[in-house]
Amino acid sequence: YKLKVKEEELLLAWRNLKTFNDVNSNLKILSKKYEIALLSNGDLESLKLLAKKLPIKISSIISAEDSKAYKPSPKIYEKALEVLKAKKEEILHVSSHQMDVWGAKNFGLKCVWINRYNEPYLEGIEIYDYVVKDFNELSNLLKFTVKEA
Repeated sequence: YKLKVKEEELLLAWRNLKTFNDVNSNLKILSKKYEIALLSNGDLESLKLLAKKLPIKISSIISAEDSKAYKPSPKIYEKALEVLKAKKEEILHVSSHQMDVWGAKNFGLKCVWINRYNEPYLEGIEIYDYVVKDFNELSNLLKFTVKEA
């Protein structure tokens, strides 16, 4: 495909992403009980701008720039553990991208795949701990599956 879009337009679109309707209200609920961090292949500057638009305080933003690796490389998940000062078993990785979930799962993290569009599983990648359709289902799942410490 040949796209006639300027690089600046793409960057502006990325920095102006909007959340799905179910995200903000559920982030508020989840942040009362859990530390919420961002882990992304995006650049740190853009991620900071996006995080400011969320209705909660993000505890940490970990970018591919920090680890000098992109998901699904184990290096980015190692960097997340380092930044969060956490053990693998203390992390729940939530993503709408199967390859990101696959990378996190192969690294040893518990994972949730948010499958909004009922996408088929990628061949050979049916290793998710949980699959939900949106943040409403994620909130409900965490109410009933995560035990209090």
